[in-house]
Amino acid sequence: MADPIFSIYNTYISSGTADNTFDIGTAGVEFRHLYIDGTANIDQLQVDEGATFADNLSVTVGTGTGLKIGAATNQKLSIYGVTPVVQGVGTVDIRTALINFGLFASGGANPLNLNGGILTAGSATISTILTVGTVSASGTVIVADSVYGSDWNGSNAAPTRNAVFDKIEAFNLTSGTYTPALTNIANLSGSTAFSCQYSRVGGTVAVSGKVNIFPTLTVTATSLDISLPVASTFTSNNHCGGTAASPGIASQVMAMVANTASAVAQMRWVSADITSQDTYFSFVYRVV
Repeated sequence: MADPIFSIYNTYISSGTADNTFDIGTAGVEFRHLYIDGTANIDQLQVDEGATFADNLSVTVGTGTGLKIGAATNQKLSIYGVTPVVQGVGTVDIRTALINFGLFASGGANPLNLNGGILTAGSATISTILTVGTVSASGTVIVADSVYGSDWNGSNAAPTRNAVFDKIEAFNLTSGTYTPALTNIANLSGSTAFSCQYSRVGGTVAVSGKVNIFPTLTVTATSLDISLPVASTFTSNNHCGGTAASPGIASQVMAMVANTASAVAQMRWVSADITSQDTYFSFVYRVV
């Protein structure tokens, strides 16, 4: 049986007929194929089944108010055959939203290349490698332990822990104040400690401060032990070095050396006076 043919002889609706009046077919009695070699001007298009577009087509949209796809957030959209979804909430991450929409396949790790641009975020958690021109964060930037480590040399080798903190920890960058314990070793009837300051970089510590000393005899070998802010087990007296002086006594200067027996710094000098004198010192020692 040949396909039925429907012909339209009049290409217009007669005058006096209201706009939007006639239907072509009904919901229960539909035409099968519609071939149009021209422009179809349609106020509203409703597609009940799938639509197929031929290759090498372009969709041109208006330059005024533009084209809106999805008029409400509860309408579902997707591409590449994934299950359509509603609009994602504001807290869902970009990668999850793009996977749900169908733009990315699930699995793997998608890189974020800003082409040297600026990444601005309230906070950021970095678990692999971050390559951007600038990171601007009003909150906290967290670099996962697996990204870099203390042996990081500037390459993208991934040692064991966070690069920044591991580097600081490896350098042992610390500073502070302490009041040392004093021990009168030779020719001293008294000594008083004051708050001192120190700083550590890696395996060396610098200390400076003041003590008050009271020698017993003049022209006599004198020594005072000064405890350390960071413990060290000296094996040679040259593991600590520095100088000290009593401004109130002419030519009274002291040497600061390591006391290997007690693991402390020792001030040594030949006393030039037996009065109580403020003495200022500085020394640097190795952490052994």
